[in-house]
Amino acid sequence: MQMKSLLFRFLLLSTLFSAQRLIGQTGCPNFPTMVQTKHTVNIGTFIKGYLEYRPADYSTTDGHPLIIYFHGVGEVGDGSSSSLCNLLTPLNEFDITLPERIERGTFTPTVTFNGNNYSYIIVSPQYNSYNYPSSYPNGDDVEAAITFFVNLYGNKINRSRIYLSGMSGGANMIVDYAASSLARARNIAAVHPVAMCIQGAPYGTNNIANASLAWWGVHCLADPSECPYSIPQNWVNTINGNVPPPNPLAQLTSVAGCNSHNVWNNAYDPAYTPNGINLYNWLIQFQAAATLPAKISNYNARLDRGKAIIEWTTSNESNTASFILERAGSNQEFETVGQIAAAGISSAEKKYSLVDELPNPGTNFYRLVLLNADGIKEYFEIKKLNVPTNWSGKINIPNPVRGTLDVYVNLEKKERIHIQLFDLNGRLLKELRKEMQPGISENKIDVSSLSHGTYLVRVNGESVSVNKKIVIN
Repeated sequence: MQMKSLLFRFLLLSTLFSAQRLIGQTGCPNFPTMVQTKHTVNIGTFIKGYLEYRPADYSTTDGHPLIIYFHGVGEVGDGSSSSLCNLLTPLNEFDITLPERIERGTFTPTVTFNGNNYSYIIVSPQYNSYNYPSSYPNGDDVEAAITFFVNLYGNKINRSRIYLSGMSGGANMIVDYAASSLARARNIAAVHPVAMCIQGAPYGTNNIANASLAWWGVHCLADPSECPYSIPQNWVNTINGNVPPPNPLAQLTSVAGCNSHNVWNNAYDPAYTPNGINLYNWLIQFQAAATLPAKISNYNARLDRGKAIIEWTTSNESNTASFILERAGSNQEFETVGQIAAAGISSAEKKYSLVDELPNPGTNFYRLVLLNADGIKEYFEIKKLNVPTNWSGKINIPNPVRGTLDVYVNLEKKERIHIQLFDLNGRLLKELRKEMQPGISENKIDVSSLSHGTYLVRVNGESVSVNKKIVIN
């Protein structure tokens, strides 16, 4: 991912899904009688549950607009009943988030636009950690959430009226989603980043501008130096500086007299109308720029027998002509390495794959491109794949490790390999048994839940026996 976000130090201190479990209407300390329903569910890598608000006419009306709200670092949790209460901050007058406004009844559930009435469904996913740079939610987790809720609600939502809002760490997530590809920017109707704090230069603003994605940021002028007003201002200026500029132009509202980083108290208040309109009436003006010719999932890149294999699944294809696989080195200059015909029109899931027979030694970047029947190209997320150049016998284990342990194995013949991960007390924490084919194969083990420190990796097979210490950070 191109995610370069780093929440300021103060906050750091202070796909689909597995079976969903309804927790029910169990209250929280400040709200014993819940308006929102709690759900425990695994979505993507980090999301473990969500609060759900359904409008009064949910059972009788289809086509509701959907707001997906992402919280800040201070509300992380495991999606359990008590943990979801973290999304409802203590009752005070200066720290009211969107989920808390829903419980208070101080939000706008129904709006009118062009003579039509719309009542929002609002969901608030809870992620379980934000430990940059080793383990943190980003645009991929937003994508997983969108896919989950689209499949969950079906005709109950208006697919062209999906809106993303988030505060602090959640704002970083939705900005990263919108910037990561044109397809993603076109997949939603508007973004509403509140107190965003993505460090470094803006990236992917051409995707946001080319999609004409509606953008309204809110930021406190008194935000600390680690997260100054200049950050969202730079993003808005860069988005609007694209040629041609987006329509509508991205906008940013500065708030004076707020409590440092906290500006969400203003942003979600229906009475907050700096441009003569509140958030809920502003969102409903916008629909997604276009319905994508194909929805893709299970999109990944892997190394197998020395070849780079790119795989993905589509659903509901329309107007598709072909998929193109492009490769680049560190210079980011892409060239075509493969192409495959698309289904054209299909309502069923269809699996695709393209193979790069000779990936370059070192780092390879792969980009999937959809060529539509009308000649327009849609670009999907860039995937990075490493072909090791420094081997210790038949094994290569990059070190240190962040989030995922990669074990590369280079075999001369088919062989069954056993990979184990131990702590320094000899306790087995992770293992993988796999029959591997001749050539270079990449094997990934998720270690994002493990504490930082030193561990031992053991790799055994007929022709290989390696023990290596690694550092997870």
